[in-house]
Amino acid sequence: MEQLFRKLWKKILFRSVWDSEKGEYYFSVVDVIAALTDSNIPRNYWSDLKRKLRQEGSQLHEYRAVENESHRW
Repeated sequence: MEQLFRKLWKKILFRSVWDSEKGEYYFSVVDVIAALTDSNIPRNYWSDLKRKLRQEGSQLHEYRAVENESHRW
């Protein structure tokens, strides 16, 4: 079962999902970009990066977390 968590790193919250079956965390790329770059709009940074990567032939695998009432992003 997946569970939503928020991780704190250098005062920045990272949205993440824990997949207990695989024993893996999945982190929000937009949150990581916000922490590692000076981008004013990390979502646009990610969108531009995805477009460039696809133009270069890279394959991206995106997973979308589903919100529920007890976990708000």
